[in-house]
Amino acid sequence: MKAKIEKYWPFTIALIIALPLSFHRSNISGFDEILQTTLLKSLNISGTLIGFFLTIFTIISTIKTRRMQFIKEAGLFPRVNKYLVSVIVWHLVNISLILFFPVIESIGLPDWADLFSKGFLIFVVAFSWSLSIRFTSIFIKLLKE
Repeated sequence: MKAKIEKYWPFTIALIIALPLSFHRSNISGFDEILQTTLLKSLNISGTLIGFFLTIFTIISTIKTRRMQFIKEAGLFPRVNKYLVSVIVWHLVNISLILFFPVIESIGLPDWADLFSKGFLIFVVAFSWSLSIRFTSIFIKLLKE
């Protein structure tokens, strides 16, 4: 059960954030300005996090704590690597969508497509961040003795 929670909580959190914000965005004053500010900040931080996680990717196999030995002996090291790769990939998707978003907005989409595009973008930002939090908490546990 704990493994299922660990696996799916980032997706669940991203949905919990994205759905209400998407469907109730007309009730939030200055939503578009808030979204633009959030996207710019996310763009800056995601680039930094990609570098951080790539560095972790190169050093993770050299960690020699008892927990890391247990993970390797139990055959769970591929899952840790998968979590790390998924963080990097989703931050790249996040950056790509943020850079491409002004082009989508300039097209002048109908309301349903605008709702979908902004909702999906909010989901991707929240998902990449929650994946980062998940892996960072795992990494900190691996460093403890």
